[in-house]
Amino acid sequence: MLASLGLPGEVGGHLAARAVLLDGTYREVAGRLPDNAQIVFDDDGRPHFAALEPEPEPASLLELRLATYRAANATLIEHQASIGLATAWGGGLVASVDGMRFVVPVPSVYARPNPKYFGRRGGATWLNTINDQAAGLGGKVVAGTPRDSLSAPTT
Repeated sequence: MLASLGLPGEVGGHLAARAVLLDGTYREVAGRLPDNAQIVFDDDGRPHFAALEPEPEPASLLELRLATYRAANATLIEHQASIGLATAWGGGLVASVDGMRFVVPVPSVYARPNPKYFGRRGGATWLNTINDQAAGLGGKVVAGTPRDSLSAPTT
C-alpha cells in the first residue's frame, strides 16, 4: 500500500522530513504575522481573520455560463411543453420552494443550531425550487436557522 501511495517503507525518515517541513512553514507564517493587517489578535491571544473578498469571475466564464444555460433551458422548456402531463400541470406559473433539514455531524460553514429541528446540534437546509416546467431550479445548501426560508433560491 505504501508503494501505491508513493511513500517510503521506512516511516521514521519520512515523518522527520515532514516535521522539518511543517516547522519551517509554521515559522515562516509566524514571522509574517506582525506585518499582516488581515489578522488581529484579541486580548486572549486568539486570532481573528478579516473576511476574504471573492475573486471576480472572468468575463469568459460569465459569457459561457449565461449562453449555455439560456440555450439549454429554452430547449428543455420548449420540449416539455409538448408533454401532456406538463401541459396539464400548467403554463409555468406554478412554483414552490421547499427545504430538507438535516443534522451535520461535523463542523461546517453551513451548520447552525436550530433547537426546533436539530436539538443542540448544528444542521443545514437543502433548499430547492421547482415549478411546473422544471424541477431542481437553483437548489442550494444554507445554514439551518429559523430564517433559512429567506435564502430561497432565485431562478
